[in-house]
Amino acid sequence: MSQDEALIYSYGPVDLNDQEKTTLLLNYLMKPFQKNEEYYNLQHSSGELNQNYVYKLATTIFESNDNLYNASKLIAKYLFETVQDPKVKGGKLFIAYFTYILVDGEEVNAVGIFKSESIETYMKVSPNQKEIYDFESDQGINLSKLDKGCIIFNLEKDKGYKVAIVDSKSKEGAYWKDEFLNVIKRDDSHAKTDLVIELCSNFLQDKITDHFEMNRAEQVDLLNRASDYFKDKDQFDIQEFSNEVLMQEEVIESFKSHKKSYEDYMEIEIPESFDISTQVVKKKAKEFKRKIKLDSNFLLEITSETNRIEKGLDEETGLSYYKLYFKEEQ
Repeated sequence: MSQDEALIYSYGPVDLNDQEKTTLLLNYLMKPFQKNEEYYNLQHSSGELNQNYVYKLATTIFESNDNLYNASKLIAKYLFETVQDPKVKGGKLFIAYFTYILVDGEEVNAVGIFKSESIETYMKVSPNQKEIYDFESDQGINLSKLDKGCIIFNLEKDKGYKVAIVDSKSKEGAYWKDEFLNVIKRDDSHAKTDLVIELCSNFLQDKITDHFEMNRAEQVDLLNRASDYFKDKDQFDIQEFSNEVLMQEEVIESFKSHKKSYEDYMEIEIPESFDISTQVVKKKAKEFKRKIKLDSNFLLEITSETNRIEKGLDEETGLSYYKLYFKEEQ
């Protein structure tokens, strides 16, 4: 489904009576969402949710699943007309209506939109009429990987529904989330934790050295304190974070200024406090890079106690050095 190929519809909905086919299809479409932790809401720049075409059509399906086929054709046509990027691949589009899906402990109905962009050649080996094995080639969908998908749960209608997204090729273009679906991260602890960790990491790794003179070991010490804060606390509080991690008044003021600039640039408002998502903390642990790379020969990883590290300059060789103090070698 791209501008380089024709838009062809199925003549009617598929009735899944074959258990084996149903199992294969469900596994292909739903398995990528099993570890989903991040949710979105459909939106529109005008603030009117009905102006979001996917939201409008999903609503008609929720009102009556008899609308599924006609609404599916309109969704396919909308995707076809919306995406103008010639780099976007064609493929097969599946639209499904699910009943009694379990999401966060609640059973709800849902609309699924799935796109397969990868058509692969496979070989089928089977005996002919003379019982001699032969092979033939054909093309089909690799069931081990879904390229793009979304599940719109019949929850939070007034906020744009609760939406889960899969986009295995998001680096090739954001058309799936931004142009077609037009979603925004759901305002929950997951989204807030993700946002603030990105804010703190950006400040401590990229911005702080622009305003304050410090060596890499001192910078890593700040990153360690920030990482420990998110691991140890159940709730984020910006004042507490500033006092326990940043400590110095000048650094705190610089962080506040960075936060304001970040909010203005992203056109968002970061809350002063919220519940921390442990799943996000585990996932984003690598955001706090606690390593010191020395030339191309050495890589030091420091997890704590930076007071046991000294940096100096050897006047005879003109080379810098780190001196490490430890109790035992393991």
